[in-house]
Order: sequence, then structure tokens, then C-alpha cells
Amino acid sequence: TGNIYPGGDPTYGNFSATGGTYNMTYNAIERTVRITNDFSMAGGTFFQSYAAVGTLTVGRNFLVSGSGYFNLDFSAAGSLYVTGDFSVQGGNFRMSRDSNTGILYLAGNFTFTAGDITETGTGSGEIIFNGYGPQLYNSSRAATGTINFTVADGATLQMASAGSTISSGGTFTLAAGGTLGITSGDGITADPALLTGNIRTTTARVFSDGANYIYNGTTPQVTGTGLTQHTPANLSVINSSGLTLS
Repeated sequence: TGNIYPGGDPTYGNFSATGGTYNMTYNAIERTVRITNDFSMAGGTFFQSYAAVGTLTVGRNFLVSGSGYFNLDFSAAGSLYVTGDFSVQGGNFRMSRDSNTGILYLAGNFTFTAGDITETGTGSGEIIFNGYGPQLYNSSRAATGTINFTVADGATLQMASAGSTISSGGTFTLAAGGTLGITSGDGITADPALLTGNIRTTTARVFSDGANYIYNGTTPQVTGTGLTQHTPANLSVINSSGLTLS
């Protein structure tokens, strides 16, 4: 525990904290830190971009739990790359506290069961799903503030259950070439004023032409108005209970 001020651009095997304060850019020098395996914050506070741009790469899994407090963008923009799974099971994952944008690039699964994912300034947070294989989204909790979600070209985001929802005060974008696995009985709804379906961001919801849509719920589904306005590259139905076109 205590303060650590890594010099240069260090590489570590694992990072695990239950207390203390950790600062990547305390002396206003831009830094890139690599964790080749797992990153875990069960307590303490981590500042990724405190006084300069900080880039953090995690080779396996990223976890915030307990009373852990992770600041991606404190006073400068920061980028966090997670190759494995990302989980917030307690504590606080703050993406921005100023006018900058903190960005999470995620290649694995997303789990958010307790604690907070938030931004507290005039900036925003960006969560970009960019994995090469299917990525499972498991959460019914809402991120607070302007947190924007994007499924990138070539990525596949699968909603874990009918009750899994992407919720925030930001936007959702399914890019052309991206794939969304839909499990809600209400499908996907285009109007951000309507909090139904798997996607519930309140600023905008963009379901692109040329994207791929998979309806694979376990109860009867409707496509929802998010599909009716677009031309999908592929439309797949894997639901023995049936799908009704809206």
C-alpha cells in the first residue's frame, strides 16, 4: 500500500490493491503502463491520467470491487485497453471528471453487478467493444452521466439475458459490420425516451445499416423499432419461441 510513482513506461505481471493511492502521471509526464495479466482494485484509489495523458493496457482481466476507486481520466484524457474481461462488482469506475473523454477499449466480456460506472465532469466516457469473438454483456445496472457505448465493426456483443440492459445518459452505436445479440422480449427500441428492450441509453441509439442482428432470446420476441428503420447485413433468428416483426 502507499503511493507508487512508476518511472518510464513500466510493464508488470499483475496489479492487485486493497488500499493505498496509485498515480501513473503524478509529475505531468505522459506514460504508458502495461499489465500483462490481471488488474484488481478491491480498495484504494488509482489515478490513471492525473496530470498528463496515461495509457493503461491490461493483458487479461480487469476488476473493480469492494471499495476500489479507479479514475480513468482525472485531469487529462486517458485510454484503457482490456484484452480479457471487464468487471465492476463494487466501488467506483470513474471515466472522466473534467472536460476530457476517458475511453475503455474492451475485447472480452462486460459485467457490472454493483458499485458505479460514472463521469462527473463536462466530458464523457466511451466504452468500445472491439473483440474478435463474441462478447457477453451481463448487467441490468445503469451507468451514470454521459457514458457512450459502441459496438465496433467486426465485434459481436451478446446480451446475456432478457433483463440485460445497456443504460446511461449517453449514446449507443451499433456500427456497420458490428453484431448485436438481442435477448429482450421487446427487442431493440429506437426512441431514447422509451426505456424498453436491451438498449436504454437516453441520448441516442444508432442501429446502423449493414450491421448484423441476432434475436436469440428464450421467450417470444418482437424485433422492435430499432430494426424497422434499417437494412441489416444479416438477420438471424435463434429462438424456438418465435419472433414477430414490428
